[in-house]
Amino acid sequence: MKKKILTILLTLLSGTGMLFASNGIGLFSVSATQQVTFSPGNLQYQASTNTWRFAEHQWDYVGSANKNVSSSYNGWIDLFGWGTGNAPTKTSASSSDYSSFVDWGWNPISNGGNQANIWRMLTRDEWVYLFHGRTNYVNLFGLGTVNGVKGTIILPDNWENVKPSGVTFTPSTGKGLSWQGRYYRNNNGDNYSHNTYTSSQWKLLEATGAVFLPAAGNRNGTSVYDTGSYGYYWSSTQCGTNDAYHLHFSYSCLDPLYYDYSSYGRSVRLVRAAQDELEPVYSLSVSVEGEGTVTGAGEYKSGTTATLTATPASGYTFSQWSDGKTDNPRTITMTQDMTLTAVFTAISGGSSTGSIGLFSVSATQQVTFSRGNLLFNAASGTHRCADGTTKQG
Repeated sequence: MKKKILTILLTLLSGTGMLFASNGIGLFSVSATQQVTFSPGNLQYQASTNTWRFAEHQWDYVGSANKNVSSSYNGWIDLFGWGTGNAPTKTSASSSDYSSFVDWGWNPISNGGNQANIWRMLTRDEWVYLFHGRTNYVNLFGLGTVNGVKGTIILPDNWENVKPSGVTFTPSTGKGLSWQGRYYRNNNGDNYSHNTYTSSQWKLLEATGAVFLPAAGNRNGTSVYDTGSYGYYWSSTQCGTNDAYHLHFSYSCLDPLYYDYSSYGRSVRLVRAAQDELEPVYSLSVSVEGEGTVTGAGEYKSGTTATLTATPASGYTFSQWSDGKTDNPRTITMTQDMTLTAVFTAISGGSSTGSIGLFSVSATQQVTFSRGNLLFNAASGTHRCADGTTKQG
């Protein structure tokens, strides 16, 4: 029988070079009691397919193409008005239209686990603690250039224990960037000159859990400004009725307490709690024997529920799963990696069975009808269809 393999495997943070919190690296304190891990890139959105994803590389950003933002745009955008997790293409210039915050992390992110509510936005106070509160903070951030892109580098809490050989890092606080009471400022040259890395050198840093925030600019309506020079990264904290707090950095400053109109489009870099990373994630893979499709494969956190639904192609019916179970849809509580095959069998038809045509009677089942109404002869004990096909008893 023909066998078609339809394997679906989603690997969380695959190919990013970032290591998991279970290894004790890539952890960042954002309060005295909370550590987080960062997403592997800035958040991006494609309206035409309603798809969210993280950028392929940490230095990637969309730039001027954000001017094309619309509900039907088939390209990607990465500058969003404040709290627009439910309306990412909103371009209203009125801050009153952004009064309610909907976290972008509430959405399933295709290369970030593809489940809702995995990720979240940092608060204002968490951004401040990251840059001016955690242990050794003065040595754990700096501005620089990665693969030709300007931005801010943030190092994990345990940097001193994991820093790689063959590449050096210079904190910007050692180059004249000093705290001015509510922000950092440097009057001694260009902050972005403090560190310069090729993509290969950055991989060594990224493997320790280092984060890079590119200077992706900002958007006002459909006009885009400051790409490649200024970085603006939202927090989840509102300021008054028209403004919201965000991290702001440039060649001369870094300010985790900056606030401005919530209508402006800014970058989004999400985080998740470190303890979430410690929870096992299991893969559910499916293959198909015969003709049909299966939905529900992917990756699931330990203890969560997956639902597989097998849908036969025309002329086929679902028979069973490879472990002998026949329930369809099938609900599975994920406690380990699992691979199943959905078995579809061809439906026999034609005059040899006295049946004609295929008719769907449920989302997963097809039947054929007899060629006529059933007749019965009591004297002979014979059942007969109207077309003459007979059956005893």
